[in-house]
Amino acid sequence: VNTSVVSPLSTLVAQLVEQGIDRTEAQNKVNQAFLIDEHVDLGSFDPYAEALKGRQEAKAVLVANHRMANLINQGEALLKSVDANYVSGEVGVNMMKAVATQIMNSPTLEDLDLENAVSETFAKATNDLEFVEKATRLIKMADEKHQEAANAEWDVEDTMLALLDQQRKVDEQIIKRLPSKPSSIEFVDLDQMFAEVDFNSSTASKIALLSKPMGQKWHSSSWFGNFMDIGNNWIYHYPLGWLYIAQAETGYWVWDVQEDYWWWTTDLFEGASIFPWIYSDEAKGWVYLSLDNDGVKAYDQNTRRWRRRK
Repeated sequence: VNTSVVSPLSTLVAQLVEQGIDRTEAQNKVNQAFLIDEHVDLGSFDPYAEALKGRQEAKAVLVANHRMANLINQGEALLKSVDANYVSGEVGVNMMKAVATQIMNSPTLEDLDLENAVSETFAKATNDLEFVEKATRLIKMADEKHQEAANAEWDVEDTMLALLDQQRKVDEQIIKRLPSKPSSIEFVDLDQMFAEVDFNSSTASKIALLSKPMGQKWHSSSWFGNFMDIGNNWIYHYPLGWLYIAQAETGYWVWDVQEDYWWWTTDLFEGASIFPWIYSDEAKGWVYLSLDNDGVKAYDQNTRRWRRRK
């Protein structure tokens, strides 16, 4: 199947095609199963780009992709932690086959049982029924949070951010806590993990969710640079220092602790690159930030003068 957007859903379409139906019918079945607009082509529709444009059709695609990715990513990490002979990627293949079979037989959201697909996949990989039960319960916990995003009355961009934040929490609280292979030293206590998981903990800022994670809460933004996100919209930016990021209708309003005032910026506005230009609420005008190794300097367009930041 030729696709320009590779995702769990486009892979699911390919799995249905392998089961003997043509691509159009396969896509129609997947769209129907996950309540996705029938006109959405899963092979070319980029839900993240479309969500940022405000297209409501992206919401169902985002939720479905994140649900499927959660099943596969957690399943992979859980089996690696207990089975030294596990073949990487096996969970994804078997999970897709299980879900595709369900869709072939009963292609409606009410009939789709992802929990059963998870337990069926685990049962093929291990005879440890207690592990299968606990691992399935852990994955279901995260899947239920994804379904909450589908049912919430949020706009499509807020849904995207909630799903990205949920993905971050799954990575930090579950996947990264699991050993990459069985160990006599690192015992995997799924009961304890289940008790300690808190998907209602502090959320990351929008700018962090749209940036590349670097580890230890640090992120790299293609336009904003490197920063540490500590939750609840606070970040430590290198070299600007502590900033509070407030989401605006377009771009971000930023409380600059060091400068003690608000400024606005974004990556692109009407096709033009903005940052490191910022709009200063204090100066009521534009300021250019020179972010070099010699410290941060600011050029005030109103006064046409350079100065060093406080």
